[in-house]
Amino acid sequence: MKEKNLNDDFDIRLRYTAFYSEQHLDFPNNERIYVEISNDETWNRDNWKRPFFYRKYNSEHFRDFNDYHHPTNVRLVRFADVLLMYAECIAQSGGSLSDAVAHVDRVRSRVEMPALAVNHPDAVSNRNAFVKRLQMERALELATEGHRWADIKRWRLLDSQTGVDQLKERDPDFNNFVIGRHDCLPVPSDEVNNNPNISQSSDCYY
Repeated sequence: MKEKNLNDDFDIRLRYTAFYSEQHLDFPNNERIYVEISNDETWNRDNWKRPFFYRKYNSEHFRDFNDYHHPTNVRLVRFADVLLMYAECIAQSGGSLSDAVAHVDRVRSRVEMPALAVNHPDAVSNRNAFVKRLQMERALELATEGHRWADIKRWRLLDSQTGVDQLKERDPDFNNFVIGRHDCLPVPSDEVNNNPNISQSSDCYY
């Protein structure tokens, strides 16, 4: 379920992360994104085969030659990521839960989302509930920025069926996930063929 902000609108991070088929319904003050506007005419065109495109950090900048120039800077580390990592460290190390909550609320307030206590009261009083909510906050704030795999590995969600089931609730890509088989990358076949001490069944890249 999409959480509403302090203005009773949907989380603006959704609009700036994705361009999707129902965007004009979620955000009535619809504006042009790149060359397109989200409406029924756009999404019913025959040459549009999918209802979703990534938007974050993209722009309308275009050149007919490749000189590796783009007006959008590459974000190596964002302050929001630092705050969320710090909140996670506090919670996981037994520190003050109220301090950890304050750091998450600081990230949420930037996009006018209510404090955790408003919509997620369990997260401000129960450490385990807070960690679960923080996992969702990282997914929302850092979507498409390349942190997800490291996060779910760090949280050991791939080590148990309970963790995998949790991921399945929001991501159907995990429906066919097999523990012990899909939680690491396969060793390149050339390496296996060239080294008798390496086997595909027992070794993998993490």
